[in-house]
Amino acid sequence: MFCAWYLLCLMTTRCFGNSALCGNKTRLYGTLGQSQVFVQLNMEAGSESLVIRKVQENYKTKLLHYNLKTKVVDTDDSRFQYNESCGSVSLLRLQRGDEGVYELTVEINKTERFCNFDLKIYEQIAQLSASVTGGLQNDSCVVTMNCSVEMGDDVSFSWTQDQKTLSHNSSTLVIGITPDNANSSYTCRAKNPVSELSSTLRLTETCSPTQAKSPVNFDLIYIISATVAIILMITLVFIIKVCLHKIGHFTRPPVISPKRPQAPEPTPVPTNQAISTIYAAVQKRETLSPRNNATATGNIPISTVYDLAGPSNAIP
Repeated sequence: MFCAWYLLCLMTTRCFGNSALCGNKTRLYGTLGQSQVFVQLNMEAGSESLVIRKVQENYKTKLLHYNLKTKVVDTDDSRFQYNESCGSVSLLRLQRGDEGVYELTVEINKTERFCNFDLKIYEQIAQLSASVTGGLQNDSCVVTMNCSVEMGDDVSFSWTQDQKTLSHNSSTLVIGITPDNANSSYTCRAKNPVSELSSTLRLTETCSPTQAKSPVNFDLIYIISATVAIILMITLVFIIKVCLHKIGHFTRPPVISPKRPQAPEPTPVPTNQAISTIYAAVQKRETLSPRNNATATGNIPISTVYDLAGPSNAIP
């Protein structure tokens, strides 16, 4: 009995090599649209045929029959292939309907050896996007990070803070900003049995300096304070200069300009000077109006210049 059991184990090992794929049912994870290798066999001498069947509830469907002696392939689905050079059995271009249990049978010297495979098919993860938003709650900054994928089956999410795994397995992570985590980086990982993608976020890209109380915020406060102090100093210096200028203007002694010599007053022309010439007498006489002249002369015609001057104006 022991010898029979040892011989059976030896034949099974020689048929399927040192691989552990044969034995209990083996779980395989296939990617939708790609090829899946079921097993690689190391065929021994005396192997006659290889058969692949899909196991359903009440019956088995033969998908591939390969005669190892005649090299004749009988298949209802050309996507199932056996590569004799490397001994691999594969299924090309996986589809959703390919998921299920498969039975691989190798006939050696009229004896069949079996392997069972449970094939699960998943869509590969694609287009991972991560977003972060922040807001004030109770005077503190609260950040919400969200991770999502456009494609992928049975996707699970995980988060790490500075490469340290967090005990959080949801696509959304909500945290409060503190000085300890304000500059941390958070990585979201989306994973399924056939693919994995990740995206990294930084909190400093979201929280404003007044919301996240981090060293960066203090630096900004220092810069603003220094700018205001410089402006105040410049304004103070300007005011001091203006005040000193005004004080110097009021205390300066007044400048006395020298007096200019006054011009001599013009000598008045005497109005009652005696008429010294006959022509002067004539000019004065003419200044009288014609009516006064007529009254004074009694309408006596004037025949000479001496008559015009009159007896009172005659030269002695």
